[in-house]
Amino acid sequence: NDGKPDLNLVQLKSWKPSKCVTVNGVQYASGITAKPEINIDLDNDGIPDINIDNKGDFKPHINISKDGKTPHINIVEIHDWNPGKDYKPGNLLYDTIGPDDIQPELNIDTDGDGYPDLNLDLDGDGKADINVDLDGDGIPDVDIDSTGDGKPDVNVDEDGDGVPDTNIKDITEWKPEHNAKDPFPYDTMNFDEDDPDDSDSDDSDPSGKPNGEVQGSYYPGDNGGGALTGDTSNPLLYAGLSFTSLGIVCFLLYKHTHSNK
Repeated sequence: NDGKPDLNLVQLKSWKPSKCVTVNGVQYASGITAKPEINIDLDNDGIPDINIDNKGDFKPHINISKDGKTPHINIVEIHDWNPGKDYKPGNLLYDTIGPDDIQPELNIDTDGDGYPDLNLDLDGDGKADINVDLDGDGIPDVDIDSTGDGKPDVNVDEDGDGVPDTNIKDITEWKPEHNAKDPFPYDTMNFDEDDPDDSDSDDSDPSGKPNGEVQGSYYPGDNGGGALTGDTSNPLLYAGLSFTSLGIVCFLLYKHTHSNK
């Protein structure tokens, strides 16, 4: 009652009065009906319940409701309304609550992209269902949804003891990527990078050279030795084979010549 709006703030783009009254010979218009968009107090206790703007930019940030009744994302229980006084963006003066004074308990958006990342409550029961961060380090520990289908597929906690039972991965950094949109927008984990533990293939042949570098076939010999044949990419080996072939031809010609004599 200080003459400054606290809750149910709405910006009016046009003034459309529905009543005209006369007081002390002065006529003025009133009776406008406007629907509040942010900081909505449903139970008249002076504390906003849904769609709370705690930054002063006229956009709801916590307890966001899509149906106008039930908060769905960034849910937090507000016990006392302690607004930061006299916030004035443009020509409007109103009270907000400091962004550091309220911390969401579920459906936390860590990177500010508008998609919750951690501790996602899909069924609205107040308990996290997927991408659950148990130790508060901003990195999900169990029940991680990496595909956006609303079902955990990485570090799945099957018995609910907070310890992953299947698909166990050591996640050192949270990399949101997929931006799932159903049943409400949220981020999932990007696991596109190769996991060195999953690589069982050997890209080298027994000669110690990568496959494809030598165009011959390797034949292992005794005592760890071996020979390469058909290799046209090795100049020394190619020259050696050429001289050997030339020597054999010369020997056969010499033998043939002397046998005719």
